Amino acid sequence: MLRVEDLRSLPLFGDLSDDQIAQLIAAGTVVRIEPGVELFHEGEPADAWWALVDGAIELSRRAGREETVVGRMDVPGRWAGGFRAWDEGGVYLATGRGQVAGRVLRVPAAALAELARAWFPFGSHLISGLYRTARSIESTARQHQSLVALGTLAAGIAHQINNPAAAATRAIDELDATYRTLVSSQVLLAGGELSARQFAALDALRGELGSRSATSDPLTVSDLEGDIEDWLADHGVEREWLLAPALAAAGADIAWCERAAAVIGGPALGPGLEWVASTLSATALLAELKESTARISELVATVKVLLPDGPRVAAARRRDEWTRQHTRDAR
Repeated sequence: MLRVEDLRSLPLFGDLSDDQIAQLIAAGTVVRIEPGVELFHEGEPADAWWALVDGAIELSRRAGREETVVGRMDVPGRWAGGFRAWDEGGVYLATGRGQVAGRVLRVPAAALAELARAWFPFGSHLISGLYRTARSIESTARQHQSLVALGTLAAGIAHQINNPAAAATRAIDELDATYRTLVSSQVLLAGGELSARQFAALDALRGELGSRSATSDPLTVSDLEGDIEDWLADHGVEREWLLAPALAAAGADIAWCERAAAVIGGPALGPGLEWVASTLSATALLAELKESTARISELVATVKVLLPDGPRVAAARRRDEWTRQHTRDAR
C-alpha cells in the first residue's frame, strides 16, 4: 500500500497537494521491483508512466545484437515512460529491468494525461504541442536521411552495375556478328565436298580445344596468335587476323592446325577453321554474358536487401505491434 507520505518528500511531487498525490496514487498501481525482472521494453508503446519509490531499475538499449546498459533509475522520484499521454506514437526509449528490490508507481498514460489536463491545462497543452513538433521534425529528418541513403545506394549500385551491363551489351553485339559468321561458314562447308566423316573429325578437333586448359599468360597467348596467324596466311586462309585470336585463346597451337589441315585440306580448310573459330567465340561470349547477367542479378538482390521496408512489411509490423498491445491489455 502506497501512502501520500511516501511520495510527499520526493522533489518530483513537491508542488502537488496531498489531494493531487492521492489522486495520482489512486490512478496507478504499485509494482514490486524484482532483480532481473523486466518492467517495460524498448520500442513498445509507452502506455504507462513509471515513478520510482525505492529500489533501482536498470535501463538498457539494443545496439545491433548486443544490449548495452545506458543508465539507472536509482534515486526515488526518477521516472520513465508515459509518452503516450502526449503522443499516441510514443514508445519506450529503453528496456527497464529490476536491479535492486523496491517499489515503483505505475500510472497508465491515459490517466496521467487526464490528471495533467485537470491540474495544469496550459502545461499539458504545451507539452503535447512540443511532442507533436518533435515528432514532425524527427519524421522529416528520418525521411531526409532515408532519401540521402537511397541516393548514395543508387549511385553505388549504378557504378557497380555499369561494368557487367556494358560487358553484357558488348557480348550481345559481338555474338550477333559471330552468329552470322558461323552460319556463313556452315553454308560454305555444306556447298563444298566436305564429307560427314570429315566434319565429324573437325568437330572432334574443336571439342579438344573446348576441353583444353588454355594458358592465361597474355604474352604466351600473343605469341601463339602470331604463330597461328602466320600459319593461316601460309596455307591461304583468309581473314587470318580474325581467326587466330579465337583459336589461340582456346588453346590451339601449330600442331593442332596441322591436324586440322590433314582432316580438311584444300578449299574447305578456310571455312572449316572459320567455323571452329566462330563456335569457340560464341561459346566464350555466352559464358561472358552468363557471368555479366549473374553479377547484375547479385546486385539486384543486394538492392532488395538494403532498400527500406516496403508497405507490406510496414503493415505487418503495425499489425504485430497492435497484437502485442492488445495481448498485454488482455492480461
